[in-house]
Amino acid sequence: MKYKEYKDASNRQVVALDGCSRFTSKYIRWRIVRKFSLTKSEKLFDDLDSVSNKYCKQQETVLIEWDTWSGLTVTAVDSLSEKLVLEIGGFVKKFT
Repeated sequence: MKYKEYKDASNRQVVALDGCSRFTSKYIRWRIVRKFSLTKSEKLFDDLDSVSNKYCKQQETVLIEWDTWSGLTVTAVDSLSEKLVLEIGGFVKKFT
């Protein structure tokens, strides 16, 4: 797995674990949710080759997603959530 930080086409902060398997992403997502006290606010989709869930912590909202092409990604929904995404990034780096 390779760790990456970048801004997507919508200028949202993203951290990613490129090459993360579906099985590993479930474990890491579980660890993220527990470590950062996130609450699932919406299940967007969950199928064989992609998963997307929206999580909240007070005013901050992030998308935690996995797909076969990108691996695991955590995306800030808005600028208020960018700091949280970078904190999550610092945490997930240890899985690489």
